[in-house]
Amino acid sequence: ATGLSRATVYRELERWGGVSAYIRRRRLRRLAIDLADTKSPIEQLAVSLGFANAAHASRAFVDAYGMRPGAYRKHVEAGRLSGIPKPLMDAWMEEVLPTAR
Repeated sequence: ATGLSRATVYRELERWGGVSAYIRRRRLRRLAIDLADTKSPIEQLAVSLGFANAAHASRAFVDAYGMRPGAYRKHVEAGRLSGIPKPLMDAWMEEVLPTAR
């Protein structure tokens, strides 16, 4: 689909920490957006995004953003985006307002 060999794709993804790190980051970014945009339970979102379960997604979310998914959702619902850690806001903004590459 990309016109690139598998080796080239893997080599290109090395700058993001490799294939698994890239996929994990994309899943976490999507989880953050879905938490903000939907009322779906975290368990449902986690499984739909490819995490083994909600606990796995929650641990990964905390490791990446320093905030539990439920706390993030409460901040967004309350309109207090200023209380969200910078890495999480950066990821969210990159997804919502992608920069030209």
